[in-house]
Amino acid sequence: MALLDIDRLSLSIGAQPILDDVSLTVRAGETVGIVGESGSGKSMTALSVMRLLPAGARTSGSIRLDGEDLMTRSERAMCGIRGRKIGLVFQEPMTALNPVRTVGDQIAEAVRLHLPLGRAAVDARVATLLKRVGLADQGVGPDRYPHQLSGGQRQRVVIAIAIAADPKLLIADEPTTALDVTVQAQILALLRDVAAAEGAALVLITHDLAVVADMADRIAVMKDGRIVEEAAPLALFRAPKSAETRRLIAATTATPRPVPAPKADAPLLVEAERVARAYPLPRARLFGPRREARVLDAVSVSVRAGESAGLVGESGSGKSTLARTILALDRPDGGTVRFRGSDLFAMTASELRSVRPEIQAVFQDPYGSFDPRHTVGRIVGEPLHLLGSACAPDERRRRIVDALDHVGLAEADAARYPHQFSGGQRQRIAIARAIVTRPALVVADEPVSALDVSLQAQVLDLLARLRLEMNLALLFISHDLSVVRAVTDRVYVMQSGSIVESGATNAVFSRPAHAYTRALLDAAPSLERALTRREAATVD
Repeated sequence: MALLDIDRLSLSIGAQPILDDVSLTVRAGETVGIVGESGSGKSMTALSVMRLLPAGARTSGSIRLDGEDLMTRSERAMCGIRGRKIGLVFQEPMTALNPVRTVGDQIAEAVRLHLPLGRAAVDARVATLLKRVGLADQGVGPDRYPHQLSGGQRQRVVIAIAIAADPKLLIADEPTTALDVTVQAQILALLRDVAAAEGAALVLITHDLAVVADMADRIAVMKDGRIVEEAAPLALFRAPKSAETRRLIAATTATPRPVPAPKADAPLLVEAERVARAYPLPRARLFGPRREARVLDAVSVSVRAGESAGLVGESGSGKSTLARTILALDRPDGGTVRFRGSDLFAMTASELRSVRPEIQAVFQDPYGSFDPRHTVGRIVGEPLHLLGSACAPDERRRRIVDALDHVGLAEADAARYPHQFSGGQRQRIAIARAIVTRPALVVADEPVSALDVSLQAQVLDLLARLRLEMNLALLFISHDLSVVRAVTDRVYVMQSGSIVESGATNAVFSRPAHAYTRALLDAAPSLERALTRREAATVD
């Protein structure tokens, strides 16, 4: 008998159908992957198993765990099942954790709720869990707060909470979306090891086909609330039967439209030279010396007109600090940043204001960068205040409509609000806002990391088209090396605040000279490598 048996599950919220006749089984000790584009029903399937559905949700069918029908259980009974029999790892650990409680308290709460242990035993269990997920080895104790941890460390805390009571089933919903490649590899290895050690089944929900091909025993592909195909990884990806599976594979392997590399004599737009930045740390003792964390150490990068330059590195390597410096949002401690030959930090306020329309940004989380009370037209037109009287009301309206048209949105969309759009459409709105002033350079900080493969391909193709149409230069910051390889002419590799390697993107990625670059490439998920490993294991 299967550990988890979902049989003909249907779900609707109000008049909107969400899931349609979903059937899926998971055996003890098995890893099952669920893939599909945003809105396909992956997360709602997981929330249905946990019985954590929004008000007004109506369900039919059955969900059995060890033969027990969860659909008939009371909320009180489900509180004893969640965490005890089913653990859930959320996509965004910072929102899943309580910012005003220590991580030890939050793990201890999960232990106390489900295990009859005294205080000393609970503390010992917390220490064991911190060690099991690798935090004790990193010097992270139970007295730390979530904001004091990196993204990967916070995700380890969420995993510790999920396994606190040794559940039989572990559901991981996009557990590595915003993590860099090395931390992602560590988290995936941790999930695999934890599931194996506890004999637990693992349901892995992801939009990354390379990850699921490497991790899963079976994979279910979802579209429009239905499972359209289910098979073992080799069968699914080598001989896909459904059009949706073929489309996802094509989106994963697609490359944006080619953009001619800029001429060698193209003028320099931005030149950062030996930029340094350090942040103060608390004193170790009351009268001890002041300490500092050096974030940027003599960093030099440049971007030419029409060029796409990539910036890669692990979390904490200094990529975003460098981006803020180039955007003149963060003053460096040393070095210079020149735009069209002029030092940004030697400019007067009025001179800097005149430059800002030419340097714009696209952020990782567009929804977080929008005011939800403002219409799309107001959001897209927001940077136009930088143009002052040069942008009269009629010109403002024309530029907003033109920017929306450039990114594939309609004029009527200007009257709508951000929550009325999908994730990919919101990223298009963010790009429209960035190009509305007709800039020379756009700094794109992880612009596609939270998007599924099909939306990612659309956004990357859009950026490539805009480069052609507007002679736009990009500084593209990402932890996804396959994306950087597809969209950049030149790449800089950052480690611990320093540039350790740079050059033409294909040359650096094909023949990396630095050990750190090789480590990043080795850690990056690859669908073809995952399938080749499976084929080799089958032959052996």
